[in-house]
Amino acid sequence: MLRLLVVDDERLYCSNLERSLTARGFLVRTAFSGATGVEVGLRFDPHVLVTDWIFGDDLVGSDVRDRLRSANPRLRSILISGFLGAPDGPPRDDFDEVIAKPFRMEELLAAIDRVTGSEGRFMTDATVFVVDDDPQMRESVSLMLRSVGYEPRPYASAEDFLEDLSEVRTPGGPPRCVLIDVRMPGMSGLELQQRLIAEDVRIPAVILTGYAEVPMAVQALQDGAVHFLEKPIRRDMLQRCVEDALAVDEQARVARAEETELAKRLESLTAREREVLDRLLDAKNVKQIAAELGIGLQTIAKHRAKVLRKFGARNDVELALLVAPHRAPENADRL
Repeated sequence: MLRLLVVDDERLYCSNLERSLTARGFLVRTAFSGATGVEVGLRFDPHVLVTDWIFGDDLVGSDVRDRLRSANPRLRSILISGFLGAPDGPPRDDFDEVIAKPFRMEELLAAIDRVTGSEGRFMTDATVFVVDDDPQMRESVSLMLRSVGYEPRPYASAEDFLEDLSEVRTPGGPPRCVLIDVRMPGMSGLELQQRLIAEDVRIPAVILTGYAEVPMAVQALQDGAVHFLEKPIRRDMLQRCVEDALAVDEQARVARAEETELAKRLESLTAREREVLDRLLDAKNVKQIAAELGIGLQTIAKHRAKVLRKFGARNDVELALLVAPHRAPENADRL
């Protein structure tokens, strides 16, 4: 799934872009300043950066692009700006595409298609495991997958697939999913799916069957299958199901990476900084926190500044946007 990072200090504008792009099948993250854009981008590893030029901090759009491109040379960049015609406006040649504000969504979508080229909205470096005991079906599905740019990895049985489980467990790498035939000699497709769940193997599954059995379909979906696909398989349906499964995998990977990064930053806080963070997330100001903890205003202000710096946030709102979504619902009053 194509990952987009949108950096713009106009919050409402940025949020509207996020909603529109997400609705069109992209995985989107946003940032409201140059510094936060770099922080988010290094964690998120976007395929395309969509950035304004001026943010109100010390960075401009090309700074964000250059810092992210140092980590990912393949990063594509699109500048969106209302100052393109100004004498001291941004240099157009520094970006892959340049769009003047205001613009129509179709203009941005066309620019994204141009900078991603043949890769399209779903990156084609994904791995699709195919588990089916029928050699003709394995070959047919593999050919269809190759025709739309995916790399198939066929297996003749659930047992063969489980022998390669160490590779499936390996973190990182391209997005992946598994297509599982429901009826196979030995371990069935549903048994394989349940085995993967029991061993905490996080890979989205699409169940294949030549039998339209409703109870089996319900069971597979209840166990977390992304789709239940009936044979004979049409290429367009297979592609859609695989894209959906890869999108689930991509979103899960990004979420896990963000959780890991957040945990590292939380561990870097002192006990006092953690107390200040908890209260900042409760929307308390410096004066309220100082009174609650019995500490001077200047000391609390210093702790707050350190917390913001460690999370790469400019202010309490950006801090809340980074941290608050990861608070457990049952402990929403404290991280």
